[in-house]
Amino acid sequence: TRNLISAKVIITEPLGDYTIADLLIGQYSIKAIVSPDLNLEENENIGITFPEKHIHIFDDKTGNSVDVNTRT
Repeated sequence: TRNLISAKVIITEPLGDYTIADLLIGQYSIKAIVSPDLNLEENENIGITFPEKHIHIFDDKTGNSVDVNTRT
């Protein structure tokens, strides 16, 4: 599989059509929207990838979305 990043499952929140998974990557926590059919367990170590078209990055000071395709 391509470029897997190691993550630890903190908690999952099933919401019907999808599940929100709180993951820990090193010291950083992220939230991922995953299939409700994916059976994740708390404290499980998993490998994840990021589809580029679904990545959203925000400036931690302003809260504004950062356009990663803009080159200066």
